[in-house]
Amino acid sequence: MGARLRFDAPPSIAGCYLRAALDRRPRRLPAGDAVAIEAEISGLQADPAALAAYRRVCGLPDASGLPLTYPHIMAGGVHMAMLLEPAFPVRLLGLVHLANDIELFDVLPVEAELALDCRLASGRSKARGDEFQLVTEARHQGALAWRETMRFLVPAPRKGRRRQPEAPDLPPVAAAWDVPADTGRRYARVSGDWNPIHLAGLAARPFGFPRAIAHGMWSLARCLGGLAPAPPGPGTRLEARFLKPLLLPGRVELRVAEEDAAGAREYWLVSAVDGSPHLKGSWRPGGH
Repeated sequence: MGARLRFDAPPSIAGCYLRAALDRRPRRLPAGDAVAIEAEISGLQADPAALAAYRRVCGLPDASGLPLTYPHIMAGGVHMAMLLEPAFPVRLLGLVHLANDIELFDVLPVEAELALDCRLASGRSKARGDEFQLVTEARHQGALAWRETMRFLVPAPRKGRRRQPEAPDLPPVAAAWDVPADTGRRYARVSGDWNPIHLAGLAARPFGFPRAIAHGMWSLARCLGGLAPAPPGPGTRLEARFLKPLLLPGRVELRVAEEDAAGAREYWLVSAVDGSPHLKGSWRPGGH
């Protein structure tokens, strides 16, 4: 199934979630179906007040350029509209964010006007569910400046207890912070991501969580604040694999390994109580 979408203005994320609440599409990809949806939008600029609020919620320093994770926020309405497109055959609520890889090819000024090109395609199907990949590219002044590759899962019905990720041998603690109970609501206000699993325990329980869970992209942005005190330069790459939901409230540690031969550092976000991993990734800062 395929579609090509073009937007003159960002779709309303709140409106998309209202549509998603009434969504009656199946929970699994029909056998043999393939998905290929593309979307584009141009003329996007960050609102200075909204950007400042995002930095505060995610613990990111003020800088002359856009945070590495912020074009994801700017693309949020387009991503939601793609997942609600009839050519996408499964329902939006219940999707599981698996991984996010971000590459920076050129510094994006705060006032940058971006053109986005997004491509959603079906990937692998496994016993645990159906995988999809969503690639978003941002162009500034006609040149590719930023790329995000996001993988997510349409989960299969659970069969027995799922194996939890094992606590790894961890590098030293680089930072630690408390994650308050209202973190999901605070991040929703600056990102537009009002998925109910992040807002309150009562809304999260129908999806199998005892309490609300932190947004994966909040956790990633918060890690970025601990990894990069200076603005990232061209050639920067930030990779993350989401391993275990971060229940709210909580306390976490950012643990960062020594730089490897390629100039990258492995990092983990783990529970400060038992060391169980919420996400792991790799950070390679580029030049300036």
